[in-house]
Amino acid sequence: MTQHLQYTTISIDKLNTEIGERQRVKKALLESESKYRGVFEQAGDAVVLIDCETTNFYEFNDRAPEILGYNREEFSRFGLQDVDAMEFPEETVRPVEESVQAGHESFMAKMKKKDGGICDTMISAKTISLRDHLYIISIWRDVTEERRVAAVLLESAERLWGIMESMSDAVMVANSHGSLVYANREAEKILGSEYMHSSHWSNEYGVFKRDKMTKIPNEDLNLSRALAGLSTDNVEQFIRNPRVPEGFTVLSSGRPMYDKDGNVIGAVLVLKNITQHKILQTQQLQSQKMEALGKLAGGIAHDFNNLLHIILGFTELAKEMNEKKASCSGALVQIFKATMRAKGFVSQILAFSRQKERERKPIMIAPILDEVIQFLRVRSLLQ
Repeated sequence: MTQHLQYTTISIDKLNTEIGERQRVKKALLESESKYRGVFEQAGDAVVLIDCETTNFYEFNDRAPEILGYNREEFSRFGLQDVDAMEFPEETVRPVEESVQAGHESFMAKMKKKDGGICDTMISAKTISLRDHLYIISIWRDVTEERRVAAVLLESAERLWGIMESMSDAVMVANSHGSLVYANREAEKILGSEYMHSSHWSNEYGVFKRDKMTKIPNEDLNLSRALAGLSTDNVEQFIRNPRVPEGFTVLSSGRPMYDKDGNVIGAVLVLKNITQHKILQTQQLQSQKMEALGKLAGGIAHDFNNLLHIILGFTELAKEMNEKKASCSGALVQIFKATMRAKGFVSQILAFSRQKERERKPIMIAPILDEVIQFLRVRSLLQ
């Protein structure tokens, strides 16, 4: 009897121990379930467990019906086919089937909202097995606003691109290293598209000063100055590239680009093509020269007549001196000077009529006055 009582006591103690262990396990499971349920319910994205066979919603958090405008009771009666906005039912099932085959899948879907609107949804899905039954655990993220903003930004970018491409001026944007990140169509024409990604502009492009001969060093280019934080406006330059050996005359302007902290992060360069304007300007100047030359033609005979009087006067004087056996070298020198003056006068007229700048240099007026005085003396002697 005593042994039986002892055995019964041991069995009860063992049973109590097992019960206590089970209670601890149950408590741990409840705590774990509560923790994961909290994570499940507080997730910022919708979490939906979908039955692979029926595509009905088996379980979901509060965010799932919220993004579509339903309450939990309404949403619990739905399946994927009830909220998917695909035009054809088979398009709804296809991502589910692919998820089952691949084990996981991410895809975009359009979901029908209770108010009739459409919710653009990014869905990440993964197949899991619970009690020998296949389910898809999916995370839904409402990206409607993100896509709307992206569409607005894309439209704005396309509009800006259209404006830049239609501009008659060349526009280029360079990063902080001097490499081009954007150039419009006019820039490609002026600089040559094969050199657009080179940072050695002066060597590749051939950028010259307005004289078309003095090459501008890379560090003195307006782009380099802009990257150094300096602004430049309407600097006349000449640019030549292999495709257009005759080159372009441009007005170059550069501006630095700054970030919010005031650091230079790039530069913008604008080139205004004034090649045709310069050609027309040269033609107009030449036309004005010829018009002025025509007006001066009436005075040319008078000027030459004065020079001929000098030459004839000194020639007559030289003849008289020769007859009197006197030295006539002085008269011959004056004849030579008058002839050289006549030659210079003709050279000035020709230079004026040509399409080039006339050389300007200082002159001594005293010798000219001396010649005039000597001419007047000869005239008085002859008279």
